[in-house]
Amino acid sequence: SGLSAQVVNDCDWYAHQMNHLEAHVQTNIDEIREAASSNGATLPDNPTFRLHVHDGSFVAIEESVNWGFLLFTPPAN
Repeated sequence: SGLSAQVVNDCDWYAHQMNHLEAHVQTNIDEIREAASSNGATLPDNPTFRLHVHDGSFVAIEESVNWGFLLFTPPAN
């Protein structure tokens, strides 16, 4: 394909992280709801999160209430 091995490895790493983070949110939705509530936000019955990258860290933002939390900060290279 013309891509370097490093680019392929990086893409694989990010794809794995996205799958892991999605599973983490699904598994821990009750704790996430509690954290949102503690910060004055009420999540809907079926929250929809979108991923943002802010200063190199991954943040989940719930679309309807615009409330977010830190998911992951990747290791420095």
